[in-house]
Amino acid sequence: MQSLNTHLVIPAYNESRRICDFLESLLKEAEKAKFGVKVLVVDDGSEAGDGQRLADLVFALSEKHPGRLQLVKLPANKGKGAAVRHGWDLAENADYIAFIDADGSVSAKEAFRLLGNLSDGVERCLLGSRIRMLGKTVERTFLRHVNGRIFSTLVSLITGIAVYDSQCGFKVLPLSAYKKIRHLLKEDRFAFDVELILALDRAGFRMEEIPIDWFDVSGSKVSLIRDSVNMFFAVRKITRRAKKWIF
Repeated sequence: MQSLNTHLVIPAYNESRRICDFLESLLKEAEKAKFGVKVLVVDDGSEAGDGQRLADLVFALSEKHPGRLQLVKLPANKGKGAAVRHGWDLAENADYIAFIDADGSVSAKEAFRLLGNLSDGVERCLLGSRIRMLGKTVERTFLRHVNGRIFSTLVSLITGIAVYDSQCGFKVLPLSAYKKIRHLLKEDRFAFDVELILALDRAGFRMEEIPIDWFDVSGSKVSLIRDSVNMFFAVRKITRRAKKWIF
């Protein structure tokens, strides 16, 4: 089995309560893994009280898991995409970079199952995908499921990329691939996944959607109607920018 190092970023905005158990489970899985994983939590300008709770939590866990966990705090809320890119920009000596949502909707075990797929030595990008199929569990409200299917269909029609689930909160890519497309990435908020996938596709990198177990966790900051409309217009802007991309 090839030994690979992964730099895993968790963007967090006012997530100190939801991230607590999930972060500890991630670190426990990292201790058991046969490949190296370092976790970087990027506090995306959380409110003072929440930011302090998160800092205290990370400090306590880093004492229990030395060398595996770090916290970076942004001075103001910039958006999920900006937080992920900031964390990825700090990757050093990593073969792969990844991000995972702070709410734990993708469990630590599922995340490490996907990371284990990279041990075959074939360089590729892995996209978690909430596909309802035998052997996989996807639990979310009917409205959220329908909204997600509509948005993904629009993404495929607008960008020309046949992606089933662009918005799943777990993605992995080679650090070398990120460095080649970094200058193209401008989207700071929730549509950044679409921009990332489009840039990887246009640059010719191999991508695979991997079905995962996924569980809807309460406390989401996403407004299904407002954010879907905003994301639709963001995708239109991304495709217009993509016409000028130079690799």
